[in-house]
Amino acid sequence: MTFKKNFVISLFVLAVLLSAQQAFANYCMWTLKNGTSVKYNIQESIVAGVSEEYIDQFHGCCEAYPWQCGKNWVGDDDYYNLQLAAKYNRTNTVKYLLKYHGCAETADDFGGAPGVPYEYNALMFAIKNFNKEMVLWLLHYKADPTVKNNLGRDAKYYAERLDKSKADNEEIVKMVVDAWNKVMGYSQNLIREK
Repeated sequence: MTFKKNFVISLFVLAVLLSAQQAFANYCMWTLKNGTSVKYNIQESIVAGVSEEYIDQFHGCCEAYPWQCGKNWVGDDDYYNLQLAAKYNRTNTVKYLLKYHGCAETADDFGGAPGVPYEYNALMFAIKNFNKEMVLWLLHYKADPTVKNNLGRDAKYYAERLDKSKADNEEIVKMVVDAWNKVMGYSQNLIREK
């Protein structure tokens, strides 16, 4: 009985330590073009846009604190890094996180407090921001356009509501709908017959 009790206590302490590691984000010094230096953690750098403009320094910060750039890192606002970068329309940051940190695994996640997910995942944010390049990268890294949010809407729903008179939007719609059809198993021949 004592062994079980000690084991349970040990697991609890380990869980507290792991959550504390998430809570205390480490900061990197960012040297800006005007010569000033500022301190940001990974998520603050994404929100402020310095991750986008200073991708080499972002890489250095990720090398120093790899767990904060990892696919499972959730910051104070409950967003995954990839989702946060897509929300703030940080294309270079999204590409970096997809290529070097395995963040494609969270592309379909919504973040948010347990049981109360946010409305948009990374692909939906990219569509909402009319960012054709980001949509392309996310789909290339296997973002699932059929995943539904808490409102029962998927990426195709948001793509079909874009103003198709703009060339980039039309391409976004085509990419998302084609990916959606592929995941759903619809062939182009069957679609043309309808």
